Amino acid sequence: MADVLAAVAQCFRMEPGELRERTNRPEVVRPRHVAIWLMHRRGGFSLPQIGAFFRLHHTTVLHGVAKIDAMIEDDEISHVKQVVDKLWVKG
Repeated sequence: MADVLAAVAQCFRMEPGELRERTNRPEVVRPRHVAIWLMHRRGGFSLPQIGAFFRLHHTTVLHGVAKIDAMIEDDEISHVKQVVDKLWVKG
């Protein structure tokens, strides 16, 4: 999970620790949702596992996955997904 977090943080020009902060700032929430989506959809991690990693309730994690599912055609999200997918294959 830390690898996905680092890749997403790099794509959004942030520090990985920022994505784990307990904040609702939009500039943190969207990248966090992307990381959550990738961990769940690509990494196969369960909602409770991801929730424990981010210190969030599993229903909050589910909300993040649903948000990105709805926005998946967004160019920025697609770009991040492509970058992390490339990193995923190399790892």
